[in-house]
Amino acid sequence: MAVQFAARLALIAFAAANLQGSLTGSDLSGTLQTALIVAALFFLAGLVIGDLSRRVVEENVEKELRELITQLESTNTPLTSN
Repeated sequence: MAVQFAARLALIAFAAANLQGSLTGSDLSGTLQTALIVAALFFLAGLVIGDLSRRVVEENVEKELRELITQLESTNTPLTSN
């Protein structure tokens, strides 16, 4: 999941850097170099942010499951045999 987020973020950054270079009239090689560097940096940032997001979601799910299990155990009445 983190890699997918990082790739998308890098592509957006690459496109934005290319667009900026085109609008400012920069030369092609300089624009592409800048876009590749920006894409690499945003890919790394996306990896970190994506992994942190995954951890936060997993921790919240685990917490909610523990609370649900505790609630079910406290309301559960044992079965008695006749």
